[in-house]
Amino acid sequence: MSNLFERLPKYIQIKEAIRKEIEAGILREGQQLASEAVLIERFGASKMTVIRALQELVHEGFLSRVQGKGTYVTYPMRKHPLVGLMLPGKSLSSCRFLLQAIEPHASKAGFDLMLNSTDADEEKMNDFAERLIRRQASGLIAVPALNDYDPAAPEFWLNRLREGRIPVVLAGGRMDSFRDVSVIQTNDEEIMAELTREVIKKGHRRLLLLQCDEETLPAEALRIRGFLKAAKAEKIKVELAEVVTLSRRKSRQEDSTEIIALLRTHEPTAVMTLSDLTAFRVLQIVQNNPYRFESPISVTGYGDWEFAEDAGLTTVKPPLQEMGERAVKTLQKMMRGGKPEWITLPSRIVHRSSLSTLPYSKGEKTRSVS
Repeated sequence: MSNLFERLPKYIQIKEAIRKEIEAGILREGQQLASEAVLIERFGASKMTVIRALQELVHEGFLSRVQGKGTYVTYPMRKHPLVGLMLPGKSLSSCRFLLQAIEPHASKAGFDLMLNSTDADEEKMNDFAERLIRRQASGLIAVPALNDYDPAAPEFWLNRLREGRIPVVLAGGRMDSFRDVSVIQTNDEEIMAELTREVIKKGHRRLLLLQCDEETLPAEALRIRGFLKAAKAEKIKVELAEVVTLSRRKSRQEDSTEIIALLRTHEPTAVMTLSDLTAFRVLQIVQNNPYRFESPISVTGYGDWEFAEDAGLTTVKPPLQEMGERAVKTLQKMMRGGKPEWITLPSRIVHRSSLSTLPYSKGEKTRSVS
């Protein structure tokens, strides 16, 4: 301790010592402070000096006094709450749009956001959890980064946040084995099944679902499940309902060549995708490729990105703005002691020209490639 600090009035020395312990996480939010008698002995000060130091900390929002019970740590809840926002990867389109949906509502709520892109790396998730605990964060909004529903994968970082009494809201995913977190999810499986039924009703019997290898969130797995379930459940027999994974680690020309090869091999009448970006790539290839198709190939997307309307793309519009708002409001409730909530928000299908009705009669060959 510096000589300058020692020359400060005693009540300021006490005040600064306690404040630093709060900011360092030694004293945590909600923790009861030692009694005045203990503080008097610890700092070697008079009762009035200790009371003055505590009164200033109460005035600045670091402490609160409860009549008949004692003094409790309230910082940072009384200031701008620090809230973590954990995304599995900046490159994931769904995460980018969800971030844009959460930020304005978090700002309106007075949150200071601490953003972290974990790249679906468990070690990075664990490290981020530790940082939130050290900085006494008031909560976390996380986009799940699991490829399946293995409950062991997030166990460490969730348990650490639980120990630190930091409430968690999962946005855009599910985690059935952790009932003490809130979940804001969309009806991914149901809406994809509904879109698949729409495609079949328009006469399509050869369906190809394309996904990119970066689309690994639980939501994408649910969309695939909805596609397969609807294709198998329809009374009208579907000739082809196949899921193919594309790699993003190629040049544009290689990418086009791969998609054209898939179209020639599978001869789909409709190509469904898990993102508008993939759908737009397929649309460009179908409209401009060097091969001539006897009839147009319908294409559907997912996300309703800005370019979807101009491209005439039939797609699914997730309620991202509502999801961002509900995630923030749900976290606020949990920060006040509320119970975890499980909320499912409905997406909707946006019909545009990229999905057409086949003119073929039942039993006719629907596709040939020259």
